[in-house]
Amino acid sequence: MGEMNAGKYVVVTGAAGFVGRAAVAKLRGHGYGVRAIVRRKSTAPKAWGEDVGIEVSEIDLAGVDGLGQLCGVLNGAIAVVHCAGSLSGAAGAHERDTLTATRVLLDGIAQAGVAHLVHLSSLAVYQVRNLAAGACLDESCALESRPERRDAYCQAKLAQEDLVRDQAMKQGIALTVLRPGAIYGDGQVFNAHIGVGFGPFLIQLGRRGQVPIAYIEHCAKAIACAVARPDEAGNCRVINVLDDGLPERGAFVRALQKSGWPRWVLPVSPTIWSTLIALLPETEKLPGLLRSDVFAARLKPLRYSNQQLHEQLGWTSTYGFEDAMARAVGGAVDA
Repeated sequence: MGEMNAGKYVVVTGAAGFVGRAAVAKLRGHGYGVRAIVRRKSTAPKAWGEDVGIEVSEIDLAGVDGLGQLCGVLNGAIAVVHCAGSLSGAAGAHERDTLTATRVLLDGIAQAGVAHLVHLSSLAVYQVRNLAAGACLDESCALESRPERRDAYCQAKLAQEDLVRDQAMKQGIALTVLRPGAIYGDGQVFNAHIGVGFGPFLIQLGRRGQVPIAYIEHCAKAIACAVARPDEAGNCRVINVLDDGLPERGAFVRALQKSGWPRWVLPVSPTIWSTLIALLPETEKLPGLLRSDVFAARLKPLRYSNQQLHEQLGWTSTYGFEDAMARAVGGAVDA
């Protein structure tokens, strides 16, 4: 492990999750000590027990004792990386595991006096329906103004960003909000920006438009860069986390098929799908891709910019798309 940040500790919430594990590995690679918060110690990688630079704390942030357990872990940390949150589609899960947990964390940060928060949000918070096909989505684009017509994940991420932004302004801490696209790697390669998957089939809804993806190694690298480059106290900077050289949908699906799935691709015209949506009532009871705002957010053919990722964080890409996808399909993991 590197020694350039020896003695400096970073707290990572949701550390046993897909992104959390990668963030812990990358921060250790940059020489930081890591205090990893997990809900159950049994989910922590065994290798962490052999690394004196990783301290594992079992804390349910949304539990009744969350705050009391948390403050000791936060004391002395130079930054907190907040990866914890629910990926479930249920609104109740997001309320507890995303919003309540974030409120508890922010209370702990205030009590412990941590100066820098790196918050993992999502590209899902943007409003896409008013963008023209072929437009470029970047940090200047508007946030979703009618989240009730999107899914519970979008709603929770918007509310979570409001919480961390308000608290950062009140406390005068440096806040970095990272908004990654669809994160892939280590066997997790499907995303909802290409269509609908079921069994050996993929209903591919269009070949045009970039797929907004972030390889797990690149996402972890962005987190480490954000920790190393805190903004001024009281400032909130927002940075989209996306790979260089994003593939078009058709290229992504062709690369995905090398994994053995999908076995069959059924192309469906986005225009025909949109016509079907227009004939249906607008209701949350319908699957997401049968609701107009969700369909636009996931499948409108757009371009995406990661210019701020390069300029503000000094981030550089490690792998091209084909190489990253091959590693993801093969289950390769970076340290």
